[in-house]
Amino acid sequence: MRPCPFRLRPLTPADEPAYRALFARLTPEELRWRFGHTLTALPDAQVRAWCAPDGVAHHAWAAASPEGLHGVARAFVDPSGTSAEFAILVEHAHQGTGLGRALAEALLARLDAAGVKETVVSVAADNVRMLRFARRHGFVPAATSDPFDRRLVRPHPGLAARAA
Repeated sequence: MRPCPFRLRPLTPADEPAYRALFARLTPEELRWRFGHTLTALPDAQVRAWCAPDGVAHHAWAAASPEGLHGVARAFVDPSGTSAEFAILVEHAHQGTGLGRALAEALLARLDAAGVKETVVSVAADNVRMLRFARRHGFVPAATSDPFDRRLVRPHPGLAARAA
């Protein structure tokens, strides 16, 4: 396995222009898979909020290079601190390179350290690549009533060990 050629770090407000540039490079299919529909623009308030994670209720990790951002993994933790909604985005030029794995591992390790008991991801049913990716990272299928989405849950890896 080759090392990740990008710097993995928390996303910051200074990343707003690079986040917009990353968004502009996404294909319509990538936009639909990540956001549930094809967006043509991100509202300023949304970009500001997404680029200002607090490390408690909102975690976000970026894969950065001198050229900009190439991927982002984020999670929103519920008010109880026990469950988080996970999302990841890697631009098409870097999919299949291990970048998504590196981002997911960095973010999931933070969530585990914060004591999050389960992490949930919602995936479009036709996003086969993301469904495989989630399963490789410990997510298992969970019930959903939406025929167009799949819901997967990743229990905190330390819970089983503590229960034994």
